[in-house]
Amino acid sequence: MKRNITWQGFRRNRFLTGAARLIAAVQIILAAVGAALGSPTARAQVIEPDDFTPGADISQAFPGVTLSTVSSDHGDPRVFAIEPQEADWASTGVLVFGHFGDYPEHWVTDTFTPFRYGALRVDLDTPTTFFSIDVIGNDLSDAGIMWAFDAGGNLLGEFETGPLTADQVFTLVAEGVGPISSVVVGGKELDTVALDHIVIPEPGAGVLLLFVLRGLRRGASKAV
Repeated sequence: MKRNITWQGFRRNRFLTGAARLIAAVQIILAAVGAALGSPTARAQVIEPDDFTPGADISQAFPGVTLSTVSSDHGDPRVFAIEPQEADWASTGVLVFGHFGDYPEHWVTDTFTPFRYGALRVDLDTPTTFFSIDVIGNDLSDAGIMWAFDAGGNLLGEFETGPLTADQVFTLVAEGVGPISSVVVGGKELDTVALDHIVIPEPGAGVLLLFVLRGLRRGASKAV
């Protein structure tokens, strides 16, 4: 289902486009540059479930970032690093974001479902103009959607994937709006998707990232 590529320890799904692989490479390079410069917060740019043990509560595990579950069906807002129960749906490593409800690797934005699903909410202490997350399909035709909000809760933009087949990875990006203080992401309407690997550039690194990626992201996520 997956294959290793040249960057050690970084596995990507075979469905990723060449542009997405290049973008992933840029993310790795920026992290390496930050480490080389001694930046103490370089790792905070990447929100990665594989940095933790399976089942760990990662809701408050990243500096300046709060992860929570938006759901009408259960009152537990926590987010966990989990191994998918049904298939190998991780875009990097083996773990994905999970909630406390039924089928914890399934995320959906229409939370009024017969099952205890939820949408993933990410709140940022420092607003950003670039936010990306990997959306993974889990059956023949799923779509993901992400809403970006400012500090006042006003909708800044809506970003969608196209239809995704099982195990297909799409790096969904919010950019061109901002400053973004929070996002909500999951399957569009009643579609369910898995979620993995968030990237939020640090100040300064974000400027370089946007400069390098400008043009490559055209068509990668559709703003409505």
